[in-house]
Amino acid sequence: MKNKKSLITLVTITLFAFWGTYAAADTLEDLHKIERRIHKTGQKSQMKINNMFEQVQVLKAENRGVLDEVEELSFQNGGLEGVLKRQLKEIDSLDKQIQQFKNTQSN
Repeated sequence: MKNKKSLITLVTITLFAFWGTYAAADTLEDLHKIERRIHKTGQKSQMKINNMFEQVQVLKAENRGVLDEVEELSFQNGGLEGVLKRQLKEIDSLDKQIQQFKNTQSN
């Protein structure tokens, strides 16, 4: 029984080996077509990648410009906050002086 199974297995393997060689010979042109298609698809994909890379570089440059502008505006904002604080102190001082003047006039 073991010999019969072994023989059947050996024959099956041999048939697949011969059939595989025959099938490979028949499909060699198909394989070349597939290879060419894969190559074309790869080229298209690479072109898309290159385009996306260029777009990313442009966006990164724009982003750097925006960040520089934000930094400059933040600096200017800090300066304006200082001016505003000084003006508010000046207003408080003037209000006190006006109040003192009114008090002086009332007496």
